[in-house]
Amino acid sequence: MVRRISIAAKKLLDGALVKVFGSAVSGDYTASSDLDILVVSPKIPRGALARAELKVALEKRARLPLINSVEIHLATPEEAETNPIYREIILKPTSGA
Repeated sequence: MVRRISIAAKKLLDGALVKVFGSAVSGDYTASSDLDILVVSPKIPRGALARAELKVALEKRARLPLINSVEIHLATPEEAETNPIYREIILKPTSGA
């Protein structure tokens, strides 16, 4: 699933950075956990509606089921740099797709 989302993001957003984070990386993942994925690209739209539409497009292109446990987080490089959580995710070398 992560690979499909990564491919979809890189195609839709021309080489976006895709990183898995949260419980899937920390080892705390359970059957009720969601899968957190950060997508960073300068092509991320600013508006909330456009971002929601982009998430839907990513899920469709990745062929995710309508109901899924994936949480896609979108950020521009500037947003990722100023958000301490996202900045830490980006700097970790082994948590990406």
